[in-house]
Amino acid sequence: MDLKHILLRYFLPMIVCFFGLSLLNLIPSVQKAYYPVFEKITLIIATTSQPEVYFKSRVGGETDPNNYNKITVLYNTKKHLQAIIDRSRATGKQGQYDYKGFIVTIDEHFVTPLLFFFSLLIVTPGKWNRKLLNFLIGSVLIMGFAYLTIYFKGFNMVASSGVLGVVDANTLKGYKLISFLFSSVTTITVVLIIWIIVAFRKSDFKNLSA
Repeated sequence: MDLKHILLRYFLPMIVCFFGLSLLNLIPSVQKAYYPVFEKITLIIATTSQPEVYFKSRVGGETDPNNYNKITVLYNTKKHLQAIIDRSRATGKQGQYDYKGFIVTIDEHFVTPLLFFFSLLIVTPGKWNRKLLNFLIGSVLIMGFAYLTIYFKGFNMVASSGVLGVVDANTLKGYKLISFLFSSVTTITVVLIIWIIVAFRKSDFKNLSA
């Protein structure tokens, strides 16, 4: 198979599909529609990772509070917040609840990997019913990787913020290193590996050379 055939039959359609869906994803109304789902998933991941910490969320960041592509995850220890509640009850004054926070970008952690995987499947030889099954399996695996990404990012941000008190320097370095490993490059690599494992059979490689 020559390079021109590969580019026209597989690579170009994949690029058109991916960028077309990505442009659609930039529409605010589209982002607003799926935001609640990913917000809930993010909070579940954060809460599961650190039960002693209370997490809540809000739309957007400080510069753009209406950006539905961003989730601001706010947190502080339950012990600290309970102390404020107890003090407020004792004094009769409303407590001031202070939170640290970090940003989870929905397209970076969830949507873009799924769209990339979907675009790869579209141009992969095979029956459509099998492609649908592969998309469902691959989506579960990609969401599993997103779970790990936010899990360790949350660990790193909470530990680095100081809300847990003094954390060992080596532990902080470990959290930072793990968080660094779950980068965008790693995400794309994982998507490609999942695509190869899920979508291809021996017969597909024969079809590619046809």
